Amino acid sequence: LLVAKFTGWLVLLWLSGVVLTLPWWIACGFGGREIAQGALELLAFQAVAALPAALAASLTDTLSRAVVWSLVLVAAVGMSTPAIVSALVPNGVALPSLAWLVVPALAVMALTVIVRQYFVRRWIGSVKVLGLGMILVPGLVALLAMNFGGALGRFAAGLVRWEDWHAERAQGVALQMHSFYAEPAKTSDVLSEHSLYSYLAAGEVPRGKILMQGDGAQQSWRWPNGLVLQRNTGWVNTWGAGPSIRLALGVGAVNRDEETDRYQRKQDDERASKQSAEYRERTSLMNVTYRKMPGGVTLTAAVLPSSVKRMKQTPPAYEATVQLRLVQPEPWIEVPLARSGWQAHAGFGFRLGSRIPPDLTGLRAASTSDQDRDNASGQFAFPVVATMPDFLWDSIFAYQFWLSHRWKQPQLYVINRTGGDLMGKTLFRTPRISIAGVGLLRETVYAWAPTLRRGDRWVARDPLWVDEAKVVLVGMREEARFTREVRAAQFVNPP
Repeated sequence: LLVAKFTGWLVLLWLSGVVLTLPWWIACGFGGREIAQGALELLAFQAVAALPAALAASLTDTLSRAVVWSLVLVAAVGMSTPAIVSALVPNGVALPSLAWLVVPALAVMALTVIVRQYFVRRWIGSVKVLGLGMILVPGLVALLAMNFGGALGRFAAGLVRWEDWHAERAQGVALQMHSFYAEPAKTSDVLSEHSLYSYLAAGEVPRGKILMQGDGAQQSWRWPNGLVLQRNTGWVNTWGAGPSIRLALGVGAVNRDEETDRYQRKQDDERASKQSAEYRERTSLMNVTYRKMPGGVTLTAAVLPSSVKRMKQTPPAYEATVQLRLVQPEPWIEVPLARSGWQAHAGFGFRLGSRIPPDLTGLRAASTSDQDRDNASGQFAFPVVATMPDFLWDSIFAYQFWLSHRWKQPQLYVINRTGGDLMGKTLFRTPRISIAGVGLLRETVYAWAPTLRRGDRWVARDPLWVDEAKVVLVGMREEARFTREVRAAQFVNPP
């Protein structure tokens, strides 16, 4: 009878839900992996409702008591467990990581009570087991966190060993210290913090590959007098993807125009001269970094301004351990701007709407230059309705686990191969709404048809540019995960 009840639950609630949702998943371009993840998420949702109800039903003799005690049980566990864990778990231990221990433990406890009551039929004994489990589960988790907090914090990253995951494919990648710069302080030297950016120059990167961030990094600065400053960072910024994206998409070099470049340099110089000396210095540091070393790695850390001052006066020795990924860009979907149609790949898809006529209000909102003041015809817009996998555990464990879709969300590009033009557009972020594990997002995407400076006006470079342009969705296939260490005798400013 107990087996029959669980089988009925799986068939009536879970399997029927999967069958009903399957056409929606297939229509949204889900493959086998996405369908399996959606089915597991549906099973988890059903278990959240079914296990407490089954537990209460096994300990009561009427429907009304089962309903009432189900609500009491859910409220008690939902309120007490987070409070106990938060009170006992030390700071720095990620609570989402602890959920991997709490949730299975509570499920095992509930199943134990249900099965025991089925065979033994002793109400008082089963209630004792239930009460003991509700106390032991959060207490045991808190005890583990207090004694093995560091191990729990490294549990997620340790699921896949960075050093051993196809690291031979990244043998040619080396890092070396290049420069640093800091955000200007906004308050007093004692109370404020600087955002300190450390730039590590990358060596040879395999042709067509891109360096992307890993799970974090650790930095340390050591002064001759023995003072040590250590900072961890979850943000490892990498760039230099342009050449590899161009290679993957078959887009050649940008067609340069001497008159336009000369005008833009003049505008940049005039704009920089209006800024404060402090901002000018920071801007110059950033420009040096971006111009000289594309494809490098930037780490950020919050430090007191006094520490930055000390670094400039007495440069310390520097050490950093960085986790990185080597990925291969792959064009997934390519749709001409002139055609509207639905396309999907690996659970990600989009549909283009009709182009929107230029609007001066929208132009001012989306513009980054003075082009729209002279000639509005350079900008165009088009609506995009996009779909993407949006499972619950992707959101909960995104910062602890690199096993979800989050880190490999594709990028949207507007390209024109004839002119060698490529524009990346931010589109795939948190969806506006999610239905059965499918995230939906609608955005109006602004882009520029290239214009040239002729005299005192901007003119269209190619009147047919938009008709030849295409929208491409580029995915990132992971090639290797690896760790790199950097040591420098001095933590120095850029030249």
